[in-house]
Amino acid sequence: MACGFHFDFTANQWMPASPRADSGGTTSDASGSAVQTLRVATLNVLADCFPWAVELMICSEDRRRALVTWQSDQTARRRTSSPPSLKVVEMAELDATVLGLNEVTPGLLAALLAEPFVRQSYWVSQLTMDQTHGCVLFSKIPFVVVLQKQVTETRPKKQRKVVIGVFEDKDAAPFAVVSQHTQAHQSEENLQLRKLQIRNACAAAVEALGTDADHAAFVLMGDLNFHYLCEDSTILENHLLDLWAESHFDEGSGTIDEGYTYDSQTNLMVPRYVVGENRRMRLDRILCSRAFFERFQVANKCRLWAQQPINERETLWISDHYGLVVDLQRRRGAPGAPPHKPPSPDVLAVLRARGATPREGSSYTAWSFVGRAPRHLAHMAVHAVTGAGALKGKYR
Repeated sequence: MACGFHFDFTANQWMPASPRADSGGTTSDASGSAVQTLRVATLNVLADCFPWAVELMICSEDRRRALVTWQSDQTARRRTSSPPSLKVVEMAELDATVLGLNEVTPGLLAALLAEPFVRQSYWVSQLTMDQTHGCVLFSKIPFVVVLQKQVTETRPKKQRKVVIGVFEDKDAAPFAVVSQHTQAHQSEENLQLRKLQIRNACAAAVEALGTDADHAAFVLMGDLNFHYLCEDSTILENHLLDLWAESHFDEGSGTIDEGYTYDSQTNLMVPRYVVGENRRMRLDRILCSRAFFERFQVANKCRLWAQQPINERETLWISDHYGLVVDLQRRRGAPGAPPHKPPSPDVLAVLRARGATPREGSSYTAWSFVGRAPRHLAHMAVHAVTGAGALKGKYR
């Protein structure tokens, strides 16, 4: 059974991993021991397989470099048009224990696997992609099992695989982390398809752990494409907890920080390539089962990452999505240890209320597109003539 891959520096190649074997270079201090802390993170990286007109606006080569390399904005770009003090957000700075990426293409995966930091730090769920783009897990903890499961087998044209990593946890049952990317776009059909995909992903996690739903400890994270407020009902239907909501929703004090991960108002690359885009949505989530929440508590509030521009003047961000990251700490029963914190009743009340709301219409319409198209075409022309970023000379 597959256990992922680690980089063997002696053989100078990625090798199939054994959960008990010597890594040959990949570092971990958690193998075979009780997991005390976890930093779990997710990001939709925005695929680099779009037509040239889109690629002209999103400069995938520069975004890829920014994801894995620490450098000032001045050196991140081929043209030094932004303040050199502006830093890119990247994997090394994030230092996640388990990182799930969505929309990873074969080219991006190969680039990540070639990075010294990745080779030194992580086990990886797979070395190749069998689709245009998909989900990948990187972990500092060795995998016990890695599974790729199809969650829409009855819908051939809308198939989506989840990647499930199972981890050993000494003196406790194994736990799992699931990276998922559900069907996008606003429609009743897609809403129902997302419900099916998430329900099937939860079932796959339970099956991978070899237990029942009440005792399966797992995290489910990724671009879940919750376009509607009412889709919060999907969380409750699957008996999951939303770790952003647990950190930031407090109905009692009236404080609710939405934590938009797709935000056309702050990520200016979004309306540059989705012409006229005006929406702000909490598409990405880090969810967990109640059994997982009984074992681990939120140590620091769930927060955004990859939300800084690579080049603000050219409206270039790492992705059209912001990432999510949360620090988790094992619950302890010893004297003086943090007490068990049950799921917040305020959060449950907010999610129930939202889950009961009617499906709202989209603020992004054909008129949004038409109104912004002239400016968008002018911006494209400037990029094409000046040769923005990685595309300099490529399409001239």
